[in-house]
Amino acid sequence: MAINSTLHVDQDCDALQQSMASKTIAKQSSEKRFFRGGAKARLAEISDLLCGEYAKFGFDDGKLFQDKVMKLELENDSLLSQVAIMKSREESMKGKVQEMEHRMQDLSDKVKEAEALTMELHKNAVEIPRESPRTFYASNLQVVCHKEEKRELQELVEKLQLLCANHEISYTYPENSDDQQAHGHEDCDNRRSLNETKLLCWRDDQCADCSDSVEQVQELQEELKMVSAKLKYSITQRQAMKEVIAASATKLAETMAENETLKKDLYVERQLVQARENDVQNLETRVEALTTSNQMLKSMLNLKKMALESRRSLNFTQLEPKLLDLAAIVGAQNACVVRLSVQNETLARSLQSKIQENDHQQAEIGAAIKQKDAAIRALEQFKEQMVEWATEMDERNSNYDVLQEYVLNLEADLRDCQSQYSDVLQTHEELKKDHEQLLAWQAHARTRIAGLEKSLDEREKEVESISREAMHLSLEVELLRRKLQQLDEDVMFKEGQISILRGSWEEE
Repeated sequence: MAINSTLHVDQDCDALQQSMASKTIAKQSSEKRFFRGGAKARLAEISDLLCGEYAKFGFDDGKLFQDKVMKLELENDSLLSQVAIMKSREESMKGKVQEMEHRMQDLSDKVKEAEALTMELHKNAVEIPRESPRTFYASNLQVVCHKEEKRELQELVEKLQLLCANHEISYTYPENSDDQQAHGHEDCDNRRSLNETKLLCWRDDQCADCSDSVEQVQELQEELKMVSAKLKYSITQRQAMKEVIAASATKLAETMAENETLKKDLYVERQLVQARENDVQNLETRVEALTTSNQMLKSMLNLKKMALESRRSLNFTQLEPKLLDLAAIVGAQNACVVRLSVQNETLARSLQSKIQENDHQQAEIGAAIKQKDAAIRALEQFKEQMVEWATEMDERNSNYDVLQEYVLNLEADLRDCQSQYSDVLQTHEELKKDHEQLLAWQAHARTRIAGLEKSLDEREKEVESISREAMHLSLEVELLRRKLQQLDEDVMFKEGQISILRGSWEEE
């Protein structure tokens, strides 16, 4: 039975040093007392000692040691599993930190794009249709996702702190009862399973949220590309419209100036035509006067002929002075007629030239009237086009107002994004601190695990030394048993001799 107990002790790995030291001291004292004397009382003490040793190194103590070793192995396994969980959580936290950094980078890119967009809108005052509220919903959804992720990360950090505190409590109080340790192991297993399920669910949710956020970011990028393309197109269109309006304004100014010059030229030409008509009328009156004077001269010539005839018939003596006077008058009238005929020819020539000039001016006036009609039609068309442009400008002004509202909304979203960016930076710093704290806890756990491993190695060495001592004690017990058998045989032999001597004494 002692050999079985020593085998059980060899299989076990934990023993109390104080109890074993007290046991060895008691055993050594009993052996000293045994070897000092050699009576039957000492044999009784040896038997009691053997029974006590058998009872102390029995099956029950080996079972207790085995239970303690199993508990220590379970605690070691739980520690290793917790270390693995902490490593996995550390990796997940690193992945979350990277995701948060990517999201922060995306947010900073969006902020930069929004700032560039606002600067471009303020600079160019571009007019585009209102954008769908999908971007606002996406930004709000992304903000809500960031807040939910922050809340979930805080809950996970609090749970991890509670787990570390529970493990520290379980490590600092290893002297509790077996029921409490078993209950603590069950709670740890349950919490571990719950945490694993929660981590899996949270990981799935995070993957889904990441995929949704990636899709939303892609949609936002596409919408931003569309908006930028629309902005560029509207900018080019507006510049073209400005150029067309400037060109049309210059053309209108030129046509108005030409119209004014044509009006002035028409007024001058009308005055010239009226003056020439007055000249023609004057010439006609002069021609009529000349014709009347010519008729008078013809009548005077007739009278002169009649006077000559009458002179021939009558006495010339009486009429000679009168005829001389009439001849002088006729000579003067002939000179006047010659002069008037020359003047009439010059007037006729000037009249023909004036008529030709008048015809030419009438043709020019007709061409100018045609040009004026064409200019009036072009002006009416330009007025219609200006009305259309005015309506289009009103529409563009309304679109500009809408764009101003959109720019204000973008600025508000930019401010919200900046505040959210600052919140994300704060959460990033907090997560860094939590990560550093987790690393410190992991290092502390590793040091504690290393210390536990060292203590386990020391206890294994102690168990080996105890097993060796137990083997040595078992061998000593066997030797003592053999000595007892020899002593029993010697006692029996001496009792036989004593009985023989008594018998011989009685016979004598």
